[in-house]
Amino acid sequence: MLLGIVQMVVIEDSNPFHYAWFVMAGIYLVLYFIQKNQKYLTIKNGVIKQDWPFGKEMDLNEINQIRHLAGEYLLKSNKKNSKLTST
Repeated sequence: MLLGIVQMVVIEDSNPFHYAWFVMAGIYLVLYFIQKNQKYLTIKNGVIKQDWPFGKEMDLNEINQIRHLAGEYLLKSNKKNSKLTST
């Protein structure tokens, strides 16, 4: 957001790309408040899911192995792997 304000004040040329800083800052703030106010994970009906837009989900019956490495949980199954960052 600060970079967008500086570009608007210092650079007098009104380029539409200067507004991209405000759009990116707005998206970041919305994602921050969503993650701050919601639970990180939910387990319902045998499915573990990250509670944020585009969050990953995995069926609990498919999980073969859970590992904790460097602050992340790695869920492994025959079909796919998912990384979940612990906060």
